[in-house]
Amino acid sequence: MKYKRIDPIDFSHSNILSVFDTEGVLTYQKEGLGLQNDEIIAQILQVSPKNYPIG
Repeated sequence: MKYKRIDPIDFSHSNILSVFDTEGVLTYQKEGLGLQNDEIIAQILQVSPKNYPIG
């Protein structure tokens, strides 16, 4: 996430979510507000090692 401090209590930040596989290859990217968590979680689980528990 890119961000920039505007003043002592406010920040400006990007709204792009990226998922990378274990080799660091970008596998999924979505931009916007109000994204659906189910889609994002499915993408993360797809690239997660099968023997590494999440949560």
